[in-house]
Amino acid sequence: MINRFKKLFLVAIFTIFCLTLSACKSYEDLEHVTHSEIFNIQETEYYIYVYRPNCEVCSNLEETVYKYAKKAKRSDDLPNLYVLNKGDGVNNAGIYCSQEDYKDFLGATTPSEVKTSTSPYLFKIKNGQVVLTIDDGNIMKEKLTL
Repeated sequence: MINRFKKLFLVAIFTIFCLTLSACKSYEDLEHVTHSEIFNIQETEYYIYVYRPNCEVCSNLEETVYKYAKKAKRSDDLPNLYVLNKGDGVNNAGIYCSQEDYKDFLGATTPSEVKTSTSPYLFKIKNGQVVLTIDDGNIMKEKLTL
């Protein structure tokens, strides 16, 4: 009888563990773009969110970004959000710059103009031009919280 309770308990714990894992909301579950693709999206207005793995602020914003991106995909009123993994040095090396070389890229119209030394970073593209840049995690959270 005790063995049966142990088995049921272990099955219950395993089930809860699996459900918890499946409920995780991750950047990996969102639509990614590369640095060279940021102006190729066939939409009038959209956000690009730049994150880096192992970034504490990025981790703190992950659920907010995920919720916004999923809601925007189902809405005609919200600009979609695409994510760019700054940690992908092969596809996204062009977005890197040093703090000394950084300048705000508001008004940029080509990927070569879009460079950041920090992450996370959020920017909005409208009609092929960067119209908003945010490098403060608290402001990003306010902007993306629905």
